[in-house]
Amino acid sequence: MKKSVVLWSMVALSFIGLASGCQPKNDASSASKQSSSSVTKKKKEAVQPAYQELADKNQTALADKYKQAPQVTYVTNEDVVYWLAPTIKEIMKGSTADDNKSFIQGYVTDWEQVNDAQFSPTTNLKVRVQKVLAGDTQLTDKTITVNYAGGYVPYSTYDAITGKTNKFESITDKKGENISPETTVLAQYKDLPTPSIGTTVVMPIHNYQYKKASAEYQDMVKKAGLDQTYSVISEIYATWMLNPKTGKLTNNNAVVTDKKENSTDVAKTNAIKVQAELEKKLAEDKSSDS
Repeated sequence: MKKSVVLWSMVALSFIGLASGCQPKNDASSASKQSSSSVTKKKKEAVQPAYQELADKNQTALADKYKQAPQVTYVTNEDVVYWLAPTIKEIMKGSTADDNKSFIQGYVTDWEQVNDAQFSPTTNLKVRVQKVLAGDTQLTDKTITVNYAGGYVPYSTYDAITGKTNKFESITDKKGENISPETTVLAQYKDLPTPSIGTTVVMPIHNYQYKKASAEYQDMVKKAGLDQTYSVISEIYATWMLNPKTGKLTNNNAVVTDKKENSTDVAKTNAIKVQAELEKKLAEDKSSDS
């Protein structure tokens, strides 16, 4: 009996030893896998998309090329739409194959200057479409061209039309010297800066509108290459800058964000309503993606 008891005791101890010997290995393996998974996840989060890397390079090149360019502001009454519908649905209403309306969230990757004086100062923004909030979902993950107010141009480009329907201000450079006609300047529409490379924008767009104009104007548009671009529907009111971390929007027009100004401006009020709707939609989309 004693031998039997001892034998079973030894077997039991051996089993316990084997079990206890295996357990730490499993824990170590599990911990190793978790650690590896965590590192992989961090690496994925740290990897910058190729289009953002491209944007960084383009921003550096643009800043270096025009680092001496003074900034001037201008106002104009030409081709300005002072109206905006109060909802996304109404903004998108009546979309046809001709105008192809879409409401997008996109990342600005580059600026291309429009050299034709008839359409200056404007810039062709290269925008990587991250999300289509309404409209043509086939635009997702594509880089499109959006024509926008402002940009780098020779001072003579718009100095020549001063006194007609446009008014240009701040006509001295940083040193206080007069700007020569040949000087390249950054012309910015008053209260509406051109979205910078590396920023995330939310805007309603449609095909560049020109087909109902005169044959002469249509030829000018095609010559400038603008027939291949989009433009913003009421860019004065309907351009928002998105903070990707907070999900909050800021209207690109300083007048819209200033509560003291134009409190009776219906378009401004509508822009604020649309912004609230957009932020809600973006939050819902983020929640469903997670």
